[in-house]
Amino acid sequence: MSNALAITVAEFGRALTSCRPPNSWGESIAVAVSGGPDSLGLLWLLRSLYQEAGIKEPRVVGLTVDHGLRPESSVEAANIGSFCRSIDIDHHVLKIPWGSPPYPDIPEGVDYEKKARWARYWACFQAMQQVGANALLTGHQADDQLETAILRGEGNSGLVGMLGMRKIRRFGMGGPQPLSRFGEKGLNMWMCRPLLAFSKERLKATCEAANLPWVEDRSNLDPTVSQRNAIRAKLTELRAEGNMLPWLEKLKRFNLADPTREELASVLDALPPTASLTELTEYMSSVYQQIHDEVDGFLASITTVEAGAPMIVVDCNKLPPSRQVAFGAITRILRYISPKEWGHPAAEATRSSESLQRIADSLWFRQPSPIDGMYVAQPFSGGGMVLWTPSERRSRTPRVSWMATRQPPGRAQSQSLFVDLSQNILEAAKGLNPPSPLLWDNRFNVHLPTAYPPHVIQALEEKTGRVVLGPFSRFYLPMINFEHNDENTILAAL
Repeated sequence: MSNALAITVAEFGRALTSCRPPNSWGESIAVAVSGGPDSLGLLWLLRSLYQEAGIKEPRVVGLTVDHGLRPESSVEAANIGSFCRSIDIDHHVLKIPWGSPPYPDIPEGVDYEKKARWARYWACFQAMQQVGANALLTGHQADDQLETAILRGEGNSGLVGMLGMRKIRRFGMGGPQPLSRFGEKGLNMWMCRPLLAFSKERLKATCEAANLPWVEDRSNLDPTVSQRNAIRAKLTELRAEGNMLPWLEKLKRFNLADPTREELASVLDALPPTASLTELTEYMSSVYQQIHDEVDGFLASITTVEAGAPMIVVDCNKLPPSRQVAFGAITRILRYISPKEWGHPAAEATRSSESLQRIADSLWFRQPSPIDGMYVAQPFSGGGMVLWTPSERRSRTPRVSWMATRQPPGRAQSQSLFVDLSQNILEAAKGLNPPSPLLWDNRFNVHLPTAYPPHVIQALEEKTGRVVLGPFSRFYLPMINFEHNDENTILAAL
């Protein structure tokens, strides 16, 4: 029997404060509730905090996703709803309509877990907008954090990835998959994880102390279902061996990439051999925050963001204090400049250690050999559709400044940058639909002009002209053109 203590309301209150979204909770706080001890404990702690502190707003709303992948899922979802109503919490069951766009057919095989996760977050994202919630609270806890760290380490995401999940992050713009196209709204909606410092045993103790009707999804214990489940099974074996073996030695049993293992060794060396799971995750979280702060300071000292142009100038005469800080700085620059969806791995060179290392080598770590007393630097792209151009192609010093800009698109992508606005403008002119902002190239939120010269409207009605949003300059800035009689007139430009 576990000796774990139930989580106190005071502990939870401090944890919740640490992951408050910067733009407020909204009209509601949405809580993802699966019925397991993690999410049910989270809901109970939030409700208890409201009661003890006399909090009335924002209201708490429970969201339960019924994937329909297990025979008992509908009954479980209904039971969660009954429990929520018994403690005066609004509850919504989100049933996944597999096979009805944008949802794919019922997932099978290796994509089972991935597609189920996409469907779950898409359903919650839609429901959050309906209930006016800016944030979704999830029950991820310390055990999940360690599993995620190992999963990322086996995927060669580097030490920063291995430091685990953040307490709070944006949904982001998503990606090319239909179930992850969150768009601009995703930049102001958040996923919050207030339980990352608490072990699953403490959450179970919390549920037992409150006599909560939690259930266990047996599929989470099957190591053949997913890589995460296999990692979970191996960690269970390691816990059974006791805490005498240092965590570093325990983690060596997993298939971590060599550079990541070396960096992890230097980080975990400060932990005592008998460190608990909670101590491990808290320590890894503190290391992540330290690296995050170092990246802030390093970027402030080496970068210049050019006003009016989506470009960043990087002074590479100052070296990053560590490989992790270099990777963090590069990732943020890529995310800012890339035309890929903000927050998607494709915008950050897939977050691969190898890709980030190649960029870091070119900027800081690889010393070129001089030719006739001059150092030669060439433009390059290391991923994320970002082009790095040296301030000087030939220099007497080995390090120069680099300019990060949007990489020129290929022929197929170039066509997608031209958007015909004629119909939108005609409808706005007739008072049918007011012009709404348009996300262009995943980089600019273009606000269309509200008024146009009469001859422009006349040409659009007669279909002798059109208004097109497209790129101009080598920075691919947005410009609105009126095309008529083989002539172009600029109506608006950045």
